[in-house]
This record gives sequence, C-alpha cells and structure tokens, in this order.
Amino acid sequence: DGQTMGFYQPPREDGSGDRLVFCTNNINMEDVSALWEVLSHESAHVMQACNGGLIWKEEFHPRMLRNLKNVAPHYYQILQQYRGGDKMIELEAFDMELKTAAEVKELFFDVCDRFFGAVCSTHTNKQQSELVVSPHKGIDGPSEFH
Repeated sequence: DGQTMGFYQPPREDGSGDRLVFCTNNINMEDVSALWEVLSHESAHVMQACNGGLIWKEEFHPRMLRNLKNVAPHYYQILQQYRGGDKMIELEAFDMELKTAAEVKELFFDVCDRFFGAVCSTHTNKQQSELVVSPHKGIDGPSEFH
C-alpha cells in the first residue's frame, strides 16, 4: 500500500518468505533516518522470528511502554491500534527504533546468530519497488546494496 515503508515476512513452510523488505516507492532511500526506522523496526521482527516469539520477558514490557509514551508519543499512539499479542510484538519493534545502531546490532547477533550466523543477502525487485534483505541466503543482487 502507499503507506508501508517496509515489512518482514517470516519464513514459510514452503521455503518462501524470510525477507525484510524496504518499499522503495514509499521511502526516500537517501534519508538515513527513514531507513533506520524501517531497518531497526523490522529487525525486531526478524529477531522475534529467530527467538520463536517475543524478544523480551513479559516483565519488561510495562517499562518499554512507559518509555515509548514519554520518548516517542507518536509511536505510542500508533501502538494503541493493536490488540493482544500483536500489541507486544509491535511494542518491541517500536522500542527497537529508539535504540542505537550498536545496540540493535548487538542484540540482533545475540538473538539470531545462533540460528543462522551473519549470512545476509540483498537484492532489488525493480517491478515491485523493493529492496529485500534475506537473512538465511547468500549474497545476491546489485553491489550498491552490499
């Protein structure tokens, strides 16, 4: 849709999925802040897939929620649209956007490295205006994205 800046599609039983997508038709690829929002947010969903569920213990979620409300009230408002388990999934993703790159990278490797190592690939899909990052596959695609 015209609002989606990116998404993570978890692995599927048929071997498809497992991709983090930047919707290049909806995001300025020169805007480092916008790219960081998508990368950090969707990386949280990758970590959740690696972890087989939420990243953090339930006892940490109230603190994360208070921090989000104080530091990023616009994210807090968006979060109110979610219900049940989806709300906690998105809380962790919005919280990830507030972390430094070093924190996200360290957490990513702590959570995911044991499952697939640091292998990553990227490629572009010009027809769908996407940059796709697939954690479980080898290097692929235009060199400008490696």
